[in-house]
Amino acid sequence: MPKSLLRSAVCLLLVCPAIFAPAAAQDLRAIGQLARDGAPGLALSLLDQVQPDFQQNPEGWLFFEYQRVEILRGWQQWEALLDRL
Repeated sequence: MPKSLLRSAVCLLLVCPAIFAPAAAQDLRAIGQLARDGAPGLALSLLDQVQPDFQQNPEGWLFFEYQRVEILRGWQQWEALLDRL
C-alpha cells in the first residue's frame, strides 16, 4: 500500500471508526496488512474494536487473537505478547 493511501486510510479511520469496524471484521487480512505497512498500533486498535468476546464466541476470539499475536511478534513487542499469554 502506498504511503499516501495509507495516510488517507488512517485519517478516515480516525474520523469515522464506526464505518470501518464492520469492514475490518470481515477482512482480518486488511488489519494484518496495516501492521505490515507500518501501522501496528492502528491494526491493534482495530482488533480491539472488532474482536469478539471470548465468552460469547471463543472460536472467533481465537481467530482474532492469532492475528494480534502475529502483529506483536512481527513488531517484537515481547512484553505485550507475554501479557496476552
